[in-house]
Amino acid sequence: TRSKEEYNGLSERDQLLRELEEGEKDVLIAMRCLDEGIDVPSARRAIILSSSRNPREYVQRRGRVLRRAEGKEKAVIHDFLVVPGISSSVERELRDIERRIIEKEVNRAKEFIDAADNTLDNVQKVEEIEKKLGIILDVF
Repeated sequence: TRSKEEYNGLSERDQLLRELEEGEKDVLIAMRCLDEGIDVPSARRAIILSSSRNPREYVQRRGRVLRRAEGKEKAVIHDFLVVPGISSSVERELRDIERRIIEKEVNRAKEFIDAADNTLDNVQKVEEIEKKLGIILDVF
């Protein structure tokens, strides 16, 4: 990181956020940045690659991007669900653990599908995952 003098008295983080807010930067890449009390209401897109299992945290992550801002009509959130290939050759105990993890992730995704512009696409993708794994979770 650079010294505050190089950023007119701002921390590097604050300088980057200012540049994003003012349109000087289009993208910031950071780990866990939506967990840390960040406030960037002008953000229009987020890509979440590792979601939290803590309901409060994932609601906060989305909420930080979905905040209203002048000139902002909507926000786009890409929240990835990674589904491992559960093979019958894997020990039953490990398969059951993986299945429980996936079930929690799928239920987390379902909580937000109704509010999405692409609800039908998301429902179909989740149903494919459920079918592949032989699980049926809460009905949409």
